[in-house]
Amino acid sequence: MKRSKSLTGRHLRSLRPKLSGKQIIVYLANVGDDVIGIDPYKHSMIRLRDDHYTGNHISHMGGSTSWQAGMLPDAESAPTQEEKLFDVLSGMRSTETSAEDPAFPDAIAITGTPQLHGFLAARFARTLLKEVATPLSKNLLGFPGWSAPYWDFNGQYPSVALIKKVDHILLFLRDDGSSWARLTSRTVDTIMPVSSRDLQRSLSMSKSGTLQAKELEEAIGFRPYCLLVALDAPHDGHCYKTLATLIPRP
Repeated sequence: MKRSKSLTGRHLRSLRPKLSGKQIIVYLANVGDDVIGIDPYKHSMIRLRDDHYTGNHISHMGGSTSWQAGMLPDAESAPTQEEKLFDVLSGMRSTETSAEDPAFPDAIAITGTPQLHGFLAARFARTLLKEVATPLSKNLLGFPGWSAPYWDFNGQYPSVALIKKVDHILLFLRDDGSSWARLTSRTVDTIMPVSSRDLQRSLSMSKSGTLQAKELEEAIGFRPYCLLVALDAPHDGHCYKTLATLIPRP
């Protein structure tokens, strides 16, 4: 995909009536086979997925049938990612009826390949991020800790959250080579696996096996403005919170 033009709120309003039956998303990240982003009209977090999704696929976070949280996938098994941060995409909503996934109530099934319309102008992107961002909380995505049994989900909580206020971010490698993040605020201290391939690569190249503060900014090339936490597909009967990406200030 090649970026075409910068889109403002006025452009998005004029685009909406031309896209009947389609879902528009401002791209933020991929988690497994899902595209994660923001609905710029409803100002809500959503995920787009293929209408043939079954929930039994092996996500690119695992890379093999022996999935393990926070492990970098094999290059050949990971999908090619062409979308860029704040790209504005649209996909045709699926007309097939299927049961709602209780772990992913914000998932929208689409058919075909998403179409690129341009990228969101920086000022409008900042406004959008501020409106959908939430603080880090102990029960982020509806449960404490970093995993929960799939059968505990009831469709009442989102599967993705944009977090704005975090006092400290620590990325670290465990002894088994998996990538993890520790997120700290004044009232919350939590860990979760890292699903971002870029962050996993940066962490694997660090001499100390950790990235934080200035060293983290130098490794990724920017100061984190917000971060994205999302559930990955079920594995061994559990869903896992993952750090899907770090986002710079638009």
